[in-house]
Amino acid sequence: KGTDALTEKGKQLIQWMAECGIILDLSHAGHETARGALNFISEEQLPMKPMASHSGCYSIFPHKRNLLDDTLKKIADLDGFIGIPLKHYFLGTYDSVYLDEFARHVAHAFSVAGKDRVGIGSDCVHQNMTMDQARLCFGRTAETPEEPGRFGEYFPDRPLELMEKGDRLFDALTQLDSRQTPFFDPGLFGLNFKEFLKRSLPEA
Repeated sequence: KGTDALTEKGKQLIQWMAECGIILDLSHAGHETARGALNFISEEQLPMKPMASHSGCYSIFPHKRNLLDDTLKKIADLDGFIGIPLKHYFLGTYDSVYLDEFARHVAHAFSVAGKDRVGIGSDCVHQNMTMDQARLCFGRTAETPEEPGRFGEYFPDRPLELMEKGDRLFDALTQLDSRQTPFFDPGLFGLNFKEFLKRSLPEA
């Protein structure tokens, strides 16, 4: 049935979450686990709308945290939501242009999942930080042990650079060449996520 990656306890957990109105977030699931969970939700017709709160597109950049196209489409088919992260090491190589890479992931997710199923899923708290707080946060993360060449050299990450320049993500995206931003849409900046929560969470 396409759910072999799930244990019986895993299936029971998803069933319980659906009954309780809990959203299933697949951003930290492996490819087969995510595929199995989505197939289980679909086959059992569970009242659950899944999400990937901070995952990019594997076909754009093959980081293990990014999602395959069939997973992106399945989340959308189940009326879910996909949040594209802002951390550069999920988006592209170290020498690539940060915002251009973000634009590529968003444009691809739009083409696979639809414009109303995609938004920003930053995975980093930088909008409401002081510069000192941001430096401390990214400094701690930079000390995290990781395989050389895969992680550490990305810090301080590009969102910190945007803060130091006094720019905001919205302003930076609007300044990109129009050919790179065919996806530009208010839904990307919170509206799609708000609508997802409204249709996914139990009524108070």
